[in-house]
Amino acid sequence: MRGLSSRAGAVRPLEMESSVLDPRVRPRMGRSADPGDVMLPLTFILLACQPRDDSGGPALDWSFAFEIALTEYRAPGGGDALAWATVDNREGEAPPWELEQAGGDCGFYGVREQVNCEPACEPGNTCTWDGECVEVSTPIDAGVITVHGLDVGLTLAPSGEWVYYGYDFDPEPGDGEIFSEGDGITAQAAGAALSPFELETVGVAPLGSSLPCPLEPVPGDEVSVTWSPGQAGDRVRLSLASANHGSMFPAVICDTEDDGELVVAASLVESWLDSRLPVWSWRLVRTHAGTAVVDGVEVRLSANATEGCSW
Repeated sequence: MRGLSSRAGAVRPLEMESSVLDPRVRPRMGRSADPGDVMLPLTFILLACQPRDDSGGPALDWSFAFEIALTEYRAPGGGDALAWATVDNREGEAPPWELEQAGGDCGFYGVREQVNCEPACEPGNTCTWDGECVEVSTPIDAGVITVHGLDVGLTLAPSGEWVYYGYDFDPEPGDGEIFSEGDGITAQAAGAALSPFELETVGVAPLGSSLPCPLEPVPGDEVSVTWSPGQAGDRVRLSLASANHGSMFPAVICDTEDDGELVVAASLVESWLDSRLPVWSWRLVRTHAGTAVVDGVEVRLSANATEGCSW
């Protein structure tokens, strides 16, 4: 397969790729002291995709939301599950993608040319991809967050100057399962800089997809994906992207109804293979989310089931 043969000995489920799996990293420029620390985590695919735009591909929507994400991960083909919880509480710059090709529920997104900031930005500011100095955003503190309705107890508490939210399961989910499809889930935030709030969503089922690890598409052929359909209100997203600094490289992104099948057009697959990424990956996510607006900020609670692979 073109562009992939040099990595033939490095196949692994995505949970082994710590730089990609780390759900604390959101692919928005300027989110940390290291602007190059731009990976492709779960929240990339949860928040990036909305129904198709006029050009036919998914419309990328990077508007900020204070997000509480509850996630179960399974390796392709089954096996043990992993579970984690995250809070995304800091606004940053959208990835430098632009739609170059569209096909059905999918699009191929290239990367805009980067522009340096001249002169360099003053302390307390960061340089955007398009060469603009902007103030580094301040993380939002919503106080301690308690989640009810899971198979285990869960508390997320902020700490430090940068209001990093750690999570504490009680007890630790030994099998990696924290919810079942349709389970009612509620998150209650005690409030701090953001007023107290309560959100609801429901659990989702594992995907059980047909995607192999590694994925070995043939130039000129489409990629067909199947999975077990979920409940009403679920959405499914697929990304074909780099597992290393993902949003700085081209990607195929799909957003579709949770009806159990998706086809990625051959032309999009061809463009993806021509990108010659440093680390190839696929990620499939099912999500169900509840939202509200608190103090003018969109807040979101999502339950997610995901599978992935990098090679």
